[in-house]
Amino acid sequence: MRNGPSLETQSAWARVKTLMRGIEIDLDLRDRARGLMVGIAAGNLLGLPYEFGDWDRKSIATAHPNGIREIDAERGHPDDDDLAQSILLAEASIAADTLDIDDLAHRFWNWGEVNGAGMGGLTNHALSLFGGHRPRRDLRNYVKHQLSPSGEPPRQPNGCAAIDADTNGAIAGAVLGARFGLSGIPARWRDKITTIRDYRASVPGWGKRERLESLADRILQSSGQLAQK
Repeated sequence: MRNGPSLETQSAWARVKTLMRGIEIDLDLRDRARGLMVGIAAGNLLGLPYEFGDWDRKSIATAHPNGIREIDAERGHPDDDDLAQSILLAEASIAADTLDIDDLAHRFWNWGEVNGAGMGGLTNHALSLFGGHRPRRDLRNYVKHQLSPSGEPPRQPNGCAAIDADTNGAIAGAVLGARFGLSGIPARWRDKITTIRDYRASVPGWGKRERLESLADRILQSSGQLAQK
C-alpha cells in the first residue's frame, strides 16, 4: 500500500496553494505556454547543484535562508535530462497528429548518444535495451572534462533529502510557470537560461538550441491554439 505524499511535501504544496489563492491572473495562452517551458528550465537549473552530495533540507535552508534565488550553471551547460526530455516530448508531439512512441524512443536514444547529461540508471538501462548498448553520453562527458573547473566526476548521492532537487524544481517550475506565465519568471533567470543555452560546444551533433519560447509557440500552433503569423 502506498502511504501517499509525506507531511513535508503536503506542507510545501499547501504553501504554494496559499500563494496562488485569491490571485487573479489575466494571461493569454501564449504567455502561459512560454512560462511552462521556461519554468521547467528555471526550476531544473535552480535545483541542479543540490541534487547530490551532502545537501539536505537543513543545510540548504542554512545556506539559503531566503530560498535558492540564483542559477549557478556554467555557460554552455547542456540541457539536463528533465529539460531535455521535456523538449523531446514536445517535439515528438508536434511532429505527428498522435504521439508516435517509436519516434519518441528514437529521439530519447539520440539524446542519450549526443547529450545524456543527468541521465539516471533506469533510463540508461532502458535506452541500452532499445539501442543495443549503453548511450555514449558525449555532452555529459564533455561537461565533466571541459566545463567543470576540476574535471571531477559528479558527486554521488548519499541518501539525503535533496536527491532529485533538479527534477522537483523542474516540476514546480512547470506548474508555477504555467500559472503565472513567462512574465512571472524573473528576468535575470530568463536571461541566464538564454546565455547558458546559446553557447555551442565543439561536440559533433550539438547544434544550436531552439529558444524555449519559440518551442512553446510551435506547440500552440500545432494544436491550433495559436494562429500562424
